[in-house]
Amino acid sequence: MRSGYLWLVRWQLFPVLLGVVAIVGCGDDGPPPPPPPPPTGTLSVTAANLPGGGATATITSPAGAAQTVPLPYSQGGLATGTYTIRGQEVENPPTTYEPTQATVTATVQANQTASATVSYQPIAPRLSASASGMPGGRAPPWSYARDGQAGFGTRLGPSAVVSNLPAGTYLVRAGAMLDGTTVYLPSVAISSIQVANGVNQRVNVGWSQGAGVTDLVVGTPIGGLTLPIGQSRIFRVAVPNGATELRVVLSGGTGDANLYLRADSLPGFPDGVACAGETPGNGEVCVVPNPKAGPWYLHIAAFQTFQGLAVSATTAGAAVVTLQGGPGSGRLQVPAVAGQAALDCVVTNGTTSGACEGAYPTGTTLAVTATPTAPSTFTGWT
Repeated sequence: MRSGYLWLVRWQLFPVLLGVVAIVGCGDDGPPPPPPPPPTGTLSVTAANLPGGGATATITSPAGAAQTVPLPYSQGGLATGTYTIRGQEVENPPTTYEPTQATVTATVQANQTASATVSYQPIAPRLSASASGMPGGRAPPWSYARDGQAGFGTRLGPSAVVSNLPAGTYLVRAGAMLDGTTVYLPSVAISSIQVANGVNQRVNVGWSQGAGVTDLVVGTPIGGLTLPIGQSRIFRVAVPNGATELRVVLSGGTGDANLYLRADSLPGFPDGVACAGETPGNGEVCVVPNPKAGPWYLHIAAFQTFQGLAVSATTAGAAVVTLQGGPGSGRLQVPAVAGQAALDCVVTNGTTSGACEGAYPTGTTLAVTATPTAPSTFTGWT
């Protein structure tokens, strides 16, 4: 009886298990189907009014991704939305072209082609200036001005772009720079450039260590100067106390030299020049009334290559006195007078050292005490 009971229980449970299995199997339909792909379209961009081709554009998608591509451009499978196209400048010498509009847009729709055109035109006259090599990262002393314009025009920065200039001839002037006792000269001190419609006129000037400052003694010319086009030389002249005029003259030789003057520091453009001479040829004269006493710097620039040039400086109302020793040794002394400190000039075997030069108003009487060291004599002393 016990075994028969167990068999009956088993058969009674079996249909229940089959029903459970059937219920579980009927409810398993698998993962949901993937969503349909997002709609896409095509973008086509062309360039117009650009002789010679070579156009490129930066295209920014609705999501903000940007890429630069050559034109013409066509791309399918793009997400729908509005695309922004920014055309780039194209330089096909001698003309530079720019887009007529900063940007254009095109809206891509599903299964359609959106078209856009970047139209070009010649740029307005432009000057692109670049400076390098300035000591200590200082601002370059240079400027540009239209030829014939009064003054020295507008200051330029280290990297400057001047757009929409009236067409014509312009002068770019660059001054020298003094770093301690080291002179930095511009690679091109003055240049004449033509600015025209469609032209991006580039000017690059670098500063580098050059010849030092040459002292020019009042009343003693320096001749035989020669410089190639664009190059320059720096001179310094000491103006005495009481001077009522400083006159600096360039003369002689061939070519075309320009002259610029400034007290205490090197001439710079556009506002660091006290007097200038820029007439054709080498005949330049700068006259400064009542000049400040002390050092005056002269910048001589070759507008065209010059040869055989002479430079001289004279003063009115004052004079410079220089003590010089002849053979032997000793001392020359002048007491302080007329605002000039005392002079004490040491002579050693004919060579002078110490305070040997002074500036005095015209007509000043000087008492000079000469003390030779035995066995030296006064012979040849002045």
